Amino acid sequence: MKKFVLTFLVVSLTLFGASAVTSHAAPSDDYKKNELPPLY
Repeated sequence: MKKFVLTFLVVSLTLFGASAVTSHAAPSDDYKKNELPPLY
């Protein structure tokens, strides 16, 4: 069970990081909905 949770966390972090980089490169509607201000 721990292995499944650990794998899930790793995948989630990877997807979050990829989406964050993609949003920074080309801001999407989802990124604009966030409360975080643009970095540029």
